[in-house]
This record gives sequence, structure tokens and C-alpha cells, in this order.
Amino acid sequence: MLIKINNIPKIRSYQTLVYKNGSRTFRKKEYIEYFKYFTENAKIKNINYDTFVNPINVKIELNFNDNNFKRADVDNLAKPVLDWMEKDEIIKNDNLIHRLTIIKQKSSDNTNSINIKIKEI
Repeated sequence: MLIKINNIPKIRSYQTLVYKNGSRTFRKKEYIEYFKYFTENAKIKNINYDTFVNPINVKIELNFNDNNFKRADVDNLAKPVLDWMEKDEIIKNDNLIHRLTIIKQKSSDNTNSINIKIKEI
């Protein structure tokens, strides 16, 4: 399966926060909006797909033109993508990922985009 998302906005805070009493966690509004952007703008090559429930390999290509992305750590850029794939039921759980390849590179078309390749193993 191939998923492409163009014109990715920069997320400034990807973390989950904890309430003061420590009993529950929550995601910032910005993080939730980031998920909505992914869902609304994802171009999925195979529209008719079943949720991946078996072991998979995932390759995430982060193409950037923005200097903010250039300075960001790849693990911090990949985490929201993996969370979104689980939330939108593309994968059942991110613990199914046996190999994760993350490539951060300069964009050839001057846009910030993400290409996600998923292959069942």
C-alpha cells in the first residue's frame, strides 16, 4: 500500500500531556488537528483495503522544504504518522511493525510531504 500526504503543516508539539493529578493523559488540540489534516489529505493508492492485522514493514519518506523540518528529529516526525495510521485503522496496532525505515530528505518539488509504504510480511 502506498499513501501520499502533501503540504504537511509543521507540528510544534506532538506529545501526549498528563493531567495534574496524573490519572489520565490527553493530546493537545494541535495534535488532533494534525490527525484531521492527514485523514482529509491522504491519497491512498489502494482505496479498498483491509486494516493490516499481520506483521508489516513500513517505510516513511519525509520530504521537506521547510527549515523547521530540517532541524526536527526523524523519530519525532514519524511518531504522529504512526499514531495516525493506527487511529484511522490503516494498521491495527503499531506493534505489528517489524521493520520501520524513516528517510528524511530535501524535497524535489519544494513542498513538505510524506510518502508511506506498507508491505505485509
